Amino acid sequence: MFLALFFGLFVVAAGALAYFFFTNKGKKQVPIHNHDWKPDIVYLYQFPRSVNMPNVSPFCLKVETFLKANKIPYEVRPLLMGRSQYGLLPFIELNGEHIADSQIIIHRLTEHFKTKVSIHNHDWKPDIVYLYQFPRSACMPNVSPFCLKVETFLKANKIPYEVRPQLMGRSMYGLLPFIELNGEHIADSQIIIHRLTEHFKTKTLLIPRDEAIARTIDRMTDNHTFLLLCQFKTLSSGTNDFFSMTLSEAGAPKLFIPIFAYFFRRKAANRVTGSLGHFSTEDFKMFLKKDYDAYRDLLGDQKFLFGDEINAVDCTVFGTLATALYHPAASYAKDLLKEEYPTLVAYLDRIRDQVFGEEFEKH
Repeated sequence: MFLALFFGLFVVAAGALAYFFFTNKGKKQVPIHNHDWKPDIVYLYQFPRSVNMPNVSPFCLKVETFLKANKIPYEVRPLLMGRSQYGLLPFIELNGEHIADSQIIIHRLTEHFKTKVSIHNHDWKPDIVYLYQFPRSACMPNVSPFCLKVETFLKANKIPYEVRPQLMGRSMYGLLPFIELNGEHIADSQIIIHRLTEHFKTKTLLIPRDEAIARTIDRMTDNHTFLLLCQFKTLSSGTNDFFSMTLSEAGAPKLFIPIFAYFFRRKAANRVTGSLGHFSTEDFKMFLKKDYDAYRDLLGDQKFLFGDEINAVDCTVFGTLATALYHPAASYAKDLLKEEYPTLVAYLDRIRDQVFGEEFEKH
């Protein structure tokens, strides 16, 4: 078993090194490989399979699992040197089109083949939320801002739930977290909280202007602050500490953690530059400081963003900022928060203590 796993990881490592030294890392147009394609057959380009599992790459295995689970016809085309237009594996070709990035692949497959996601838990209990998310970390319930946001919302509103840790499983959109509620699959943290609010009749803001402000904060947090924190936690730190610590806790073999961290870091870099653009480190620092300023000024001298009770948007802000503040990896984002924004740190501590108490850290 060990030799089989070693061989599989060696294949990925060899591919990574070959890619690093011999390919152009910039985004480029990639011609299709298979010109003799058959209609509605998915050609899956990924690392060669391992002896003991289809693939040791989480992203390749995710896509192949989705294909098999939904009985979509496909053919595997193993690659060591080839890469997608984003310089990554896997990618697919479908009806003569090159489609890259595991998240986009699954989204496109879902649309094209009209797939329906089957639920995991068929023995569900009424009104119990089954929360599927990454395994918890020792330093906090989850290092994923989106998973932590949803769990914070569940706890803050005393909604009964059970955590179902996942490494490979993904939602209909290829992401975590997702929930199952009364036999229904619900994905995307924003949609999850909306559906939970409706179903469990949780408290909402009564003034339309407050609701509009909360919506603005929520979108800024998920689509801007989150990406800035990715930049400083994983890209500008000069180390792979964040990914290395996270992968180590997940049980990845120590020898191959640097390789996996490299791939995760590259994926994060593509997401940041693709969403925010190419900026200098100083520009990114300025952007982050402006976001922190906005949170501080909105909070003012209140206990939470909209008064004395935790609102859904507090859960969003907490989920994102907590992953910088409480994770042991060093980062500019954490240092800035602790040194210049004591009211924000106190705000995050209040949410942590009120919602999770001693359960926040694994003992």
